[in-house]
Amino acid sequence: MKTNVKRKNYYLDERKIKRVKSILGAKKETEAIDAALDLNYGKCEICDAKLVGKRINQDFWIRGKLVVLDNVPAGVCPRCGAKVVRSEVGKRIAKILESPTKWSKALVIHFPVVEFP
Repeated sequence: MKTNVKRKNYYLDERKIKRVKSILGAKKETEAIDAALDLNYGKCEICDAKLVGKRINQDFWIRGKLVVLDNVPAGVCPRCGAKVVRSEVGKRIAKILESPTKWSKALVIHFPVVEFP
């Protein structure tokens, strides 16, 4: 399949490009930008509204501990609140959750738990 690829010059924030490369696992800047432009989360499987790309806090209960990943790229439904992540992001989440070094460097907070009567 032939693609319509043309050379373009833009002024872009270098930090954003590096972040997109990291999130999407791209090796080159062009690859990262191309992949980012293709991001489209589609429609919500629950209510059929268009998903919106956002950064979310995603929580997991692991071995009785609440773990919160901050700033996770996801598609969020503005109508029902459903959330989806791309497979690349899911794989990175799994690596983070399996890494004891990431856990040892993480901020730990304590919070009260009140039982519902």
